[in-house]
Amino acid sequence: MAAAQAGKDAIKYAGMLTAGKVNGESATAVANAQMILDAEMAANAAVMDADDALNDAMDAKTAADALPAGDAGRAGAIAAAEEAIKQATAQKKAAQAVLDANPLGADNTTPTPAVDSLMEAVAVVKGSNKLAPDYPMMPAAKGKTVATSVKTALAAANITRISTLGALTADTVPMHAKQMNDGSDIGAMTWAMIAGEDNVMTKRLGTVSGNALTAGNGELPVASIAGMAASAVNPGGDDLSAAGGSGNLGNADGEYTDTTATDAADINYKGISGVAVCLGGDDGCSVGADGTLSSGWYFTPSLAMELYIANPNMAGMYMVATMYARYGY
Repeated sequence: MAAAQAGKDAIKYAGMLTAGKVNGESATAVANAQMILDAEMAANAAVMDADDALNDAMDAKTAADALPAGDAGRAGAIAAAEEAIKQATAQKKAAQAVLDANPLGADNTTPTPAVDSLMEAVAVVKGSNKLAPDYPMMPAAKGKTVATSVKTALAAANITRISTLGALTADTVPMHAKQMNDGSDIGAMTWAMIAGEDNVMTKRLGTVSGNALTAGNGELPVASIAGMAASAVNPGGDDLSAAGGSGNLGNADGEYTDTTATDAADINYKGISGVAVCLGGDDGCSVGADGTLSSGWYFTPSLAMELYIANPNMAGMYMVATMYARYGY
C-alpha cells in the first residue's frame, strides 16, 4: 500500500512541474519535483520493509521446523510461517512492481504523453540518468526551468497599463472585476473593500454629475461618511454645509454640487475620488461645530472597480494601484 501510494503521488506531482501548472511559481515547481524524489524513496522503503517481513517470516519458519516432532503447536506454527512467507513474498513483489513499472512499449517509446508510472515521473525530474551525481540539485533545476520560461515570456510580452478603467456598465463590470485576480498580490482593494462591504448600500440617486457609475436606473453604491472631518472629505475647500442647506437637506435624491465644473473631483474618501451625496436622516446634512459631517452624508465613488493600495506617505489614505498587469485571453 505504501508503494502504491508513492506511485500515485509521483504521477500526481509529475503533472505539476510546468510554469503553467504552478502559475509561474518556481519555488512550487522545486517543491513538486522534490515530492517526486521523496515518492521514489518511499517506494524503495516499501520494498525494503517487505523484504524485512519476508526474512522475519523465513526465520519464523526455521524456528517452527526446529520444534520437537511431538510438539502440539509445531504443525500450526509451520503452517502460519509458510502463509506469512507467501504473503510477504506477494507484498515484496507488488512493491517492487511499482518501482519497476516501465511505460516503454516494444518500440522503446511511451504509448501516451501522460506520465503514468513512478519510473516515468522520476525520469521527468532526473532525466535518463537515475544515478546522476547532481541528484540533490535536480529539483532546483526544475525551478530554474520554470523561472527561465516566465522570464522569456515576460520579455516577449507586450504589457501596457490601462490608463483608466473608464465608465463601468453592466457589460464591462465583469471584465474589470477580473483584474482583482491580478491586483490582489499587491494588496489592492476596491473602494467597497476599503469602506467595508457590509457598510455599502445601493441607493437610487438619479443622475449624479461627475460620476461615471450613473446608470439609467440611477442606482449607485454609497457608504456613510458621517463623523468624518469635512475638511478631509472635501480638500477642495467647498462649503458642504451650504450645499446641504440649500435644497439638499433631507432630499433622498440630493447631491452635493457647487458652481464649479470640477466639484466631483474635489470630493474624496480616504484619497478615493467620488461624490458626496445627501440622503437626509434624523439630523439632515450639515457640518457640526467640530467640523464633522452629520449622519445624512454619504459617499459614492467615481469608479467603483478601480483598485487602490495604502498610501505609504499618508496614514489612513489610499492611492490608485498601478503596479499590476491585466492578463488573460
